[in-house]
Amino acid sequence: MVHPRARLAIVLLTLLAGCVTVDAVLKADGSGTLEMVYRTPPNTTEAMEKRRFSSGHVKVESLTLKPDGMSTLKVSVDDATKLSTAPGLRDVEATRAKDGDGEKLTVKLNNPNSIDIKDDTKPGPTFTITFPGKVLEANHNAKVSGERVTWTFGLREYLKARSTELVARYVVPAAGAETAPPKAQPEPAK
Repeated sequence: MVHPRARLAIVLLTLLAGCVTVDAVLKADGSGTLEMVYRTPPNTTEAMEKRRFSSGHVKVESLTLKPDGMSTLKVSVDDATKLSTAPGLRDVEATRAKDGDGEKLTVKLNNPNSIDIKDDTKPGPTFTITFPGKVLEANHNAKVSGERVTWTFGLREYLKARSTELVARYVVPAAGAETAPPKAQPEPAK
C-alpha cells in the first residue's frame, strides 16, 4: 500500500514536472492578466477548471484542455491582490506596497503539502511578470529585463519550500504616462 504522503508526492510530481509556466502582466491600476500552462489533474473537465479559476474578481478569458494532459488558462483579474479569491489560486497571496520611489509586488506561493524529493535535476516552475514600469530589483536571482522579471526554480527546491516569495520593486509610471514606445517622428525636410 502506498503511503498517503507518497501518493501526494506522485501527484505533485505529475502536475509540476517542469511543465508549469506562468506569464502575468500587472497594470498600473493593479489589475492584470495571467496565462498559465500546466498539467491538468486527471478526469478534469473544462467546466470544472473554469469554476476552479473563477471568482468575483477573477475571470477566465480562455481555457484549452489538450489530449496530452496539458492545459493553457488565461484569466484577467480586477485587482492582483484578489487572485486568491479563485479556488484554484487560493494558495497565492499577492500584495502591493509603496516602496521609496517605486512600488513593491510580493507574490507568496504557499505550499501546504511541501515534500522533499531526491532528484534535484528536474526543472520546476517558471514565473514571469511584466510590470507597468522598469523593474529596479527582484529576489531569487531572477532575470530582469526592463519591465519583465522571470523566476525559475528547480522542482526539488520548489516542492520542498513551505512557501516561495516572488518579490520585485519597480518604477510606478506617472499618472497618464504612456507605457507604449513613443511614435516615430517624421524626418526633417532636406
